[in-house]
Amino acid sequence: MHSYKKILVLLIILLVYLPIKPAQAENFGFESAQACITKANANVGKAHLLMLELAQNNKQRARGLMERTELGDFEGMLFIYPRAAVRGFWMYRTLIPLDIAFINAQGVVLEIQQMTPCPARRSIQCPSYAPSQPYTMALEMAAGRFAALGIQTGSVLKLGACPATSVGETNE
Repeated sequence: MHSYKKILVLLIILLVYLPIKPAQAENFGFESAQACITKANANVGKAHLLMLELAQNNKQRARGLMERTELGDFEGMLFIYPRAAVRGFWMYRTLIPLDIAFINAQGVVLEIQQMTPCPARRSIQCPSYAPSQPYTMALEMAAGRFAALGIQTGSVLKLGACPATSVGETNE
């Protein structure tokens, strides 16, 4: 019985002094960056300044925008890959509808798709959204934002600020 008490005391000490970190509190280390997106076939100055979180490694890309409840009008997430390929995106544990733009290495939007949240309990039950051609970047924003901003196939995304604008402003 004496050893039982020692084990119990040791367990209590461990529970009190070990930091407990909830799963949702995990920091995925997303960097933030400004990006300038211009409308397809636009004259000089037709641009929008965005504030993006960058998903640059497998852990960040797997997490994406899961469990977010809102996304600002000029906010999004840019998924960056080391080489071009056709990859699919899913909406498992994603709570808000999103639009996704698949972008090549030169920053040109190749294709845009609309994605809806997947209520399934298992990721395997969620549909995959993939473009018809290889890409190196994918930009996710709140549903309807690409249409509202006039962003379409042929638009160009560049990391960095647009000339003479601040986040959310339009240089038109």
